[in-house]
Amino acid sequence: MDEELHWTTEQLDQALEEFDWGSDLFAAMRRLASFPTGSNAEPAPSQANYAFVLTLYADLLDLSSILSRLRGVFVLPKALNFTLKYHSRFLDIDVDMAQVQAHPGTLPPESHELLIRWIRGNVRGRRIFKSVPFAMAGITRLLLQADAVLYFARALAIGREIEHQDVLRALREVEFNISHQLLTTLLYRLDPRLPAFWQNRSVCRSAADLLAPA
Repeated sequence: MDEELHWTTEQLDQALEEFDWGSDLFAAMRRLASFPTGSNAEPAPSQANYAFVLTLYADLLDLSSILSRLRGVFVLPKALNFTLKYHSRFLDIDVDMAQVQAHPGTLPPESHELLIRWIRGNVRGRRIFKSVPFAMAGITRLLLQADAVLYFARALAIGREIEHQDVLRALREVEFNISHQLLTTLLYRLDPRLPAFWQNRSVCRSAADLLAPA
């Protein structure tokens, strides 16, 4: 692991003081991805997609059920290709991942502001760094959770534009069901490679663009 990724508290404080959040969510996510990685990281969309699907895993399957986890062998390849059709455990609606991927994904201005505040609050509150050894791992995980918010907002808005209420609902589901440490621990027990994806420069960069509007 590169030494430059092992931030001290002083280095983190200084970088955060100088960070420009702006008013566009997707630009802010890209800048945040470059925060610990630099601008020269090559993208790795397939690895980022895998880490994202693991982030969503509890919406796809009941992780408390052994039989449901075994179904993951069949569910995972379709989810990775965004061809899975399933009933969302969190939204309680039927979801076609191909339709979610094809949604334009444009957000209203107030949703940009809300999600930037949410990301900024997580970074400044250091919550994302508590269970990971490197700054980039926490940032990558946060970007993937932001992708989950965007994914849920799209799923709620199939056939129409995303409304701010969709984003509020999506953010609530991620906060309640995806971002807590118990689920995170369970996920990397299911696949021990997950922390390595969080600590990968290329995954961090790709996570920032995973569900950005075309």
